[in-house]
This record gives sequence, structure tokens and C-alpha cells, in this order.
Amino acid sequence: MSSRIFGVLAVLLAAAAVVLTVSFLNAQPVLVETPAEAGSCVEELMDAACAGDYEKVSACLVGKPDLGLSAQPEGETGRQIWQAYQESLSWQPEGECYATDSGLAQKVILTGMEIPSVTANLGQRAQKLLTQRVEEARDLSQIYDENNEYREDFVMEVLSEAVADAIREDAVVSSQELVLNLAYSQGQWRVQPEQKLLSALSGGIAG
Repeated sequence: MSSRIFGVLAVLLAAAAVVLTVSFLNAQPVLVETPAEAGSCVEELMDAACAGDYEKVSACLVGKPDLGLSAQPEGETGRQIWQAYQESLSWQPEGECYATDSGLAQKVILTGMEIPSVTANLGQRAQKLLTQRVEEARDLSQIYDENNEYREDFVMEVLSEAVADAIREDAVVSSQELVLNLAYSQGQWRVQPEQKLLSALSGGIAG
């Protein structure tokens, strides 16, 4: 009798083991402890992005890609807009680092100025300001050159003022959630250079 009971128990235990195995295969990975290096990598990358240190950002990404963001934009107005964007950036982690099928992930909230919101009506602003300055001018030699064309320094001054007005009055600052996927690469945790992240780092003008 006891041998029969033990036999039934053995079958039940075997069945339970199969069920548990299947359940664990279908379950999400559980992170017992967050590697300190992974958290440091996320912090390093996001701090560097908010400081405009794109060489450091690249070093925190898998493959260390050239982001093309280190060079200063051409023209004073481009630099104005880019500087305003960089100065607007801030970030904070959302929740804890968690395990995925391919490594680890960390959600972060990135807050910053949307560059297209500044450039959308910039042409109209500049034209309106240009007309206003011409109408108010007392010395036309400060506006027109010897060929009766607008002086370059005058045009650049007007455009710079229009950009400053657009940044102050038109700029939209928004927050977005980013999922940073980390992979263990060459003995270090690095963030995957995914398109949504790269687009966010460029203020929405790339991708």
C-alpha cells in the first residue's frame, strides 16, 4: 500500500516539476540585484546628455557610435537654438532597473525643449521684425549697403532677436519616457543606441 502511495506521489511531483519548468520558461526574468555598473552607466549617459558632452554619451553606448552632435551648428542662430535646447534638458529615473530577455533596462524621464516648436514660426517672426525695424529706422545706412541690399550684420541681428523671441514665447518644453536597454559588452554595461533615444538627444530633429 505504501509503495503505491509513494508511486503516486512520485508521479505528482514529476508533473509539478514539469508545470513549474514551463511556468519559469514563460515568466519574465527576475532581477535579484541590480549591478552597480549598470546604474552608473545610465546616470553617466543621461548626465552627459544634459551637459552636452556627446563624446561621453557615445562612450556609454554599445559600439561607441559617432552621434554627430558634438560639432557646433552652423551659424549664430543655430547655436542659439542648440544652446537653449541643451540648457533646458533635465532627467530623472523612473522606477528601478529591471531584467529583460536580452539584458537590463531602465526607464527614465527626459524633459527638454522641442526644437521644432522654436523653428516652426521663425521665418514669420523674422520677417515681421525686419519690417518693423525698417519702418522705425532713422539711419538707413545701418540697414542698406551701397547696393541698396540689406546689410548682412543687420539681417543677422534681426534674426538673432527673432530667435530669442521664439525661444521665450514659442518654445514647448515636454517630458518623455525613454526605456534604456542595457547590454553587457566587452566587460562593461552599455546602453543600446536605439532610434528613440537618439532622436530624443537631438531635440527631435533626428529621426
